[in-house]
Parts: sequence; structure tokens; C-alpha cells
Amino acid sequence: MPGLESVMALAPAAMAAAARSVNDLGPYRPAGVFISYASEDHDVAQAVYQSLQALSETIFDRVKIFLDSKSIEASDEIRQDLRAGLRKSDFLVVLYTGQLKKSHGYTGWELGFFEALMEEEKKQGDGETARRIIYLYCGETPPTGEGILGINMEVDTDDLSGPRADYVQKSTQSIDDPDPLARVMLDIAARAEVRLPPPLNEDRDTLDRLRTKRKRQIATEIIPTLKGKLFDSMSMRITRHSVEQRLIEFLLPKPPSDQPISTIPDDTTLTPHSRALEIFGIAEPRDTLKWGEFRRKMRVRDTLGASSILVAIEQAVISAISSETPTDSDQILKSVDDQIYRVIVTRQLDYYNGQKLVHVYFIKRLSARMLGDNATSCILGFINVAAKYRFIFVEPDSALSVDSFILEHEAAKTQYKVRQLVRELLLIEEEARALKLDQVAAIRQYFGADSEHLQLAKKLQDQWFDARSQLMASAEKILGTDLASPSFPAAAEQWIATLRAFRETSGQINSTVTVKALENLKESFAI
Repeated sequence: MPGLESVMALAPAAMAAAARSVNDLGPYRPAGVFISYASEDHDVAQAVYQSLQALSETIFDRVKIFLDSKSIEASDEIRQDLRAGLRKSDFLVVLYTGQLKKSHGYTGWELGFFEALMEEEKKQGDGETARRIIYLYCGETPPTGEGILGINMEVDTDDLSGPRADYVQKSTQSIDDPDPLARVMLDIAARAEVRLPPPLNEDRDTLDRLRTKRKRQIATEIIPTLKGKLFDSMSMRITRHSVEQRLIEFLLPKPPSDQPISTIPDDTTLTPHSRALEIFGIAEPRDTLKWGEFRRKMRVRDTLGASSILVAIEQAVISAISSETPTDSDQILKSVDDQIYRVIVTRQLDYYNGQKLVHVYFIKRLSARMLGDNATSCILGFINVAAKYRFIFVEPDSALSVDSFILEHEAAKTQYKVRQLVRELLLIEEEARALKLDQVAAIRQYFGADSEHLQLAKKLQDQWFDARSQLMASAEKILGTDLASPSFPAAAEQWIATLRAFRETSGQINSTVTVKALENLKESFAI
């Protein structure tokens, strides 16, 4: 009987056709690989596809690769084809490059559907599944677990600054010591080999020789070629390394019913990146924590201010996943070191199993700079801040005046306005801090340099800090009170009384200091 290689040499087309004709869901089905990616990573997906295609050619084209641009026709029902492709796949390869994505795509849905297939397989069998998830990632390490492998594909910046040929040469591997990526390719080929149909599976000697040849091709050709294409792709990208932008991933569990989510569940998993928890003065002893635990830590660390921070985060997250309210990108919070951060939701993924993944970035506000003459700039800066302060907190026609709260009868709207007022107060304080208006040198410029004015400034400052402390304590109380609680009306009354006292105190201070600043500005303009 002729060897398998000689048979293939005599009739390659016929043998290949026979191999491809086997039922995709039968015992001789090909090994299936599904490539899941966001549109921004299309070039990387193409490189991975071509590498797997080269691998398939070493095993009689018995690796079926599903890539949407290759496998879905424009007229097809996309999600139906995705389900079919995932069901036929043994391996889900997820490209996780850490890029800031504009598109949400089907990536999260595909992952959730495949995880559901894995769980279904475990229940139907002995608790095991042959399916595997492979993350090919750059930058931040993706979540891993049982049946999930993460492989770092990032090209070092030192390598990117050198010749491409050097990097490709460096990527050539030892045949006898494969790296994780090579082992994955060998696993895929092994899965295809055990399902070879007759007569492809009958000549064991030939299969052994092909297996040895395949190991060499993977180590010296397929992987170096893939690494070269990754080099080309990464060379054209802008690397994001910024400590100014801190990320926390919120993985919300599937809600118990079809009711919309109105609060972040306590069992929501938080995965911080780039030392994000340092903003809140929380150490990061492990990779994740639950939202309920985060809330408890916040209240222990910051009894005055925790509620406003938690409400700001929750408002941003819930508004992003709700179909009934617009996304709220106006939320801000103050960090443990008195920096102001915006709370921005950049990405949301809906998983097939009902979970939701939300990316929340905390972006530090840029500091203002003074231009021109220092004295004049300082006085103008104070007058600008004082005018904003007066418009918001002092004038009776303000949307956040005492009267506006008295006339508001809906508890939810009252809480919303409290959050808005706290937000505006923090923004004004941050602007004053950035301009250094609370420092002695600035006070001497806009209020007066003699001892009488400095003593008065100290007295007014003490009065303002006391009024502000009472206002923030009252805000903390009303924001931390449930809308349906019998104690909410009392918290609202206390808030109005505290706000009225704050307005009277701050109005007097605002008028006294601003009038003097205007006089000093007039002198600074005099020739």
C-alpha cells in the first residue's frame, strides 16, 4: 500500500476535497478557531488569520478559521453566523490590545456566548470542557481563569526602535522549547490531527514525519512571520502610557429580571488599572474587589465626601448602561490628594450571559496657568472665580439657589441638584487652587498686603471653611439617604437650612473680598 505522502502527491486535489467534505459537526470535524476582535485591531486579526491558515496547511487544511471579514458574507444575518461559527470552534482567540476603542462591536457578545458553550459542555459531560479561550494581548493583562490562557504579544519599544529584520530573527524559536504561542499552535494542530478522517489518519509513520516538520515550521517560519506583521502594526500605533488616566473596569452581573439597573449591585467586580484606586487612598492588595467592598472602604476612609464620590461614579455608570437616560459625562470627584478628576465612561460591552462590562476612566483636570503681569493676572483670576461663585451660590435667580430647593418637591431631583451643587463647588475650588488664590502671596495681591487686611482675610477664611464643612456634611447626609426612607424629608430640610446659612456667610465674604479686589484691579491698571 503506498504511503500517505505518495497518495497525496498523486491526487492532492481529490484528497483535499475529501478532507473538506467531512461533516463539520461529526467526529472527523476540523479543529475550529474563532478570532474575536474589535475593528481597530483588524490588521492584527488579519495577521493572526494568515498564521493560522499557514498552520492549517501543515495538517491537510483541517483547521477551520472563522474571521468575520473572511467568513461572513455581506448579505448574511451576522449574529446567526457568529453563533454557528462559535459552536463549531474549539478555540476562541480574543485580541486584546489595550487600545482605546471607538467601536463596541461583537467582541464581548462572542466571549459571553463561547463561555456559555463551555459551561453547557461541562454540565453535559464530566465537568470538563475541551474548548479553550486564548487572549492575545498587549499592555494590560486581561482576566484569565480555568480554560483561559493569556499570551503577551506586545512588541517592546526598544525592539520597535530597531530594524524589523532583527526583531523577526529574534522571534525564531527553538524547536524543542516552544513558547506559549507555539504550544497553542501545536495544540490546535493536535486537535485537528486526532479528528483526521480515513485515509488521512491511517499512515502513522507519515503523520509522525509531518508532525516533526510542523514543529519546525511553527518555530522558524509561522511565528517569526506573525511577529514581523505585529511589528509592522505596532509601529503605526500610538502607545498609551498615562498615569493621568486611571481605569477601573466594572463587570456588572446579570440582573435578576428584565428590570433596568438603577444602582450598581454590590457583587459587581471592579478591576483597577494604572493604580486607579490610589485616587481614593485605597491600597491595591489584589487584582479585583467588589463594589460593596469598595463602598465600605470609601466610607471608612472618608466619612465626609464618600457619598458624593460614590454617587458620582454610580451616576456615570448607570447613565451609560441605561436606555432611558443620556450618558452623564459631567461627573467629577476630588481625590485623596485634592485633585479633581472627571468620571468618563468610554466603553460598554453586553455579554451573552447577561453581564455588562463598563470601562470607567478617571481623568485629571488640567491646571490653569497665569499669563502676563503676575499681580494683574492674580487679581483678574480671583475676580473671575468670585463672579462664578456669586452667580451659582449667592444670586437668588441661580438654578441652585435656596429657593430652587424649597420649590423642588421630587426627592430624586433634589438629590440630583445637590450633586450638581457639590460638583460646581468642587470645580470652583479646583480653579482657585490651580491659580493659587488661597496662598498668602495671592491674598496680598487681590485683598491687601497690610496686617489689617491679612488678619481680616484669616477671619473670613475661617468662617468660610466652617460654613463649607457644614454644607458638605449636610450634602453627605442627603446623598446617603435612600429616597424612599422616612428620614429623607428631614435630611432635605436640614440641607436647605444649611445651604441658607452657607449662602449668607459666603455671600458676605464674596462681597467683601471682591469689592476690595476690584479696587486693587483699578490701581493695577492706573498709569
